[in-house]
Amino acid sequence: MLHDLYVIKNSVCVFHKKIGGKYCVDADLVSGFLSAVETFSKELRDRIRVIEMERFKFVYEVSDLNGFIFVVQSDTEDDLEGIYKRLKSFKRYFEEEFDGEWDRWNGRLPPRARAEDLTQKWLGGETFRGKKEDFLQTFVPVARLRRRETLSPEEVKVLNYAFWRGRMRLTDLINDLRLHENLARGVANGLIEKGFLKREDVSESINT
Repeated sequence: MLHDLYVIKNSVCVFHKKIGGKYCVDADLVSGFLSAVETFSKELRDRIRVIEMERFKFVYEVSDLNGFIFVVQSDTEDDLEGIYKRLKSFKRYFEEEFDGEWDRWNGRLPPRARAEDLTQKWLGGETFRGKKEDFLQTFVPVARLRRRETLSPEEVKVLNYAFWRGRMRLTDLINDLRLHENLARGVANGLIEKGFLKREDVSESINT
């Protein structure tokens, strides 16, 4: 599971996004530590790639264009190469979105709304293999749970959430219900097979 995303410039956390997990640590404190390790690696004329702890690891990607440090915190057992690939894609998104603007920033990142939108695009696009139609895919509830039927706790949670929202996307399950991306996809597909949810046409979800 991905826990946190940090964007750091000159030892300052210019953007932080809580993605999943229950552990909350001060972003400025974490960023200062992460930045110090990256500075130390420069002194050794090397590049930091990962800090691994007992339960968590921090995966690094440093921009050669502007000196920003991008770090994702994840569970230790998560696939390192997969996370590294995702982090590189976020760096690319970030550099394209804010090209030419970072020299004017003073302290924290001013356009936070744009950074939030960028993060959601990255989470959705990477989770669903970057296909726009998958990122926009919407699910709507069609049947409530009856007494004689049995669902898993996760399925009940998602179904109740679907009726509360009216319609939802897989990114909603990941961000709001804190489900791992694979679990979110599996639960949604299972509820579709059992007749509790249906996929809404992408064009319908865009126009509503």
